[in-house]
Amino acid sequence: MQIATLPSNSQPEEVLEMVRRDGACVVENRLSEPCLSALLNETRPLVEASNPGQDEFSGFRTRRSGALIAASPACRDVVQDDLALGVARGFLKPWCQRIQLMLT
Repeated sequence: MQIATLPSNSQPEEVLEMVRRDGACVVENRLSEPCLSALLNETRPLVEASNPGQDEFSGFRTRRSGALIAASPACRDVVQDDLALGVARGFLKPWCQRIQLMLT
């Protein structure tokens, strides 16, 4: 199965339709080059400084980095993106009244 790809100006309802149908969706070029570059520059050192998991559950090659939103302005921009929030709200609406980002 191929994952559907939508343009960056897609509406949350369009993305939700693909997620509900296929379980995933790619939104092409949603992040601008400057935003993506800033995101990588701000988070790469934090991820590289994180230790890999210590068991099969956390993954021996998986690095878990926290507080990315506190450390990275670009990360804050990404999680506050209108499309991302619209999709999250639409997907979770049947089960909650509001959404809240708990861990980063």
